[in-house]
Amino acid sequence: MQMYISIKYGLLYSVSKFGFLSLFELTTCSLLYRNRISNESVFAGTRNSKNDGYLIISKDGTILSLSVDETQLASYMLTNCRHIPDVVQLVFKLAARYRLPGVENMFLQ
Repeated sequence: MQMYISIKYGLLYSVSKFGFLSLFELTTCSLLYRNRISNESVFAGTRNSKNDGYLIISKDGTILSLSVDETQLASYMLTNCRHIPDVVQLVFKLAARYRLPGVENMFLQ
């Protein structure tokens, strides 16, 4: 299991040995995203300093770059994370804390 905490967005990347990515929000430990990203075993992982993402290498030598599109994070959570209690308040807090773009209308309301 490979894990990386993105300080820039308050997210935890978790990549299993079998190539499954789980992305968690740290203050509530809520699952935001889960998907298989590699059909091969994951060999190693490290921080991508250019975008505060995560680079992983699979057993066959494939390098995958995982990152968050900060312009879409808030809208993604509002649309796809209805299973999180008080998701609107959570998005508001994250947008304020991490200065996420694209949520200006939330602040005006």
